[in-house]
Amino acid sequence: MKKEALLKTKTDKKQFLKWIDALKSGKYSQTTGTLQNEKGYCCLGVACRILIPKNKLRTSDINRLRGTMPKEQPNSPKWLVSINNDYFSSSRASLFLTDLNDDKKNTFKEIANKLMRVYKKELDAIK
Repeated sequence: MKKEALLKTKTDKKQFLKWIDALKSGKYSQTTGTLQNEKGYCCLGVACRILIPKNKLRTSDINRLRGTMPKEQPNSPKWLVSINNDYFSSSRASLFLTDLNDDKKNTFKEIANKLMRVYKKELDAIK
């Protein structure tokens, strides 16, 4: 069965690359098990923080993102809601982004590099 493209539009590509840049920037501290806590963000939390307009984020009283996955942020881009389930589902490993961030303790830079390898063809196909 052929994998359906996750990134389909110029907007998707622009958002995805903005996320990659943010992961590589060193601006965000990393945490596990939640989109954001007092220690920092998970890789998906970084995406929610930078891609969802501030006035549309679901946050706590102290402005931390609520939830453990982008689907818990109602204004997440559709591709972002699906990406954790899509990440390695049709390649050699059976890892998801949450596994890389939480269990494998990959750095944001390592995750960004893996994302670029996995989605290179899709990104190249979007003009």
